[in-house]
Amino acid sequence: MAETYEQALQREMAQANVTVLRAGEYRVPSSSRPGEYYIVTYAGRGDEAEVALWDCTCPARNTCKHINLVSGIVNNVNDEFGYE
Repeated sequence: MAETYEQALQREMAQANVTVLRAGEYRVPSSSRPGEYYIVTYAGRGDEAEVALWDCTCPARNTCKHINLVSGIVNNVNDEFGYE
């Protein structure tokens, strides 16, 4: 049986030690503070279709490495399944 999108996303996130809490919400461990986690959320697309709206609870907020990690994994899995 072929792997589903959700299974592929879970697999890739688990390899990066990211927990999928629900669709569009991810728990990412802090690299500098053991035992601390940040929540990365996807809020859809902005006015321009190419611009994805992400947020993170870390101090860096919208330009952080946690968003880069999660969005990169999502983009890779989307590419794997032929999604835009």
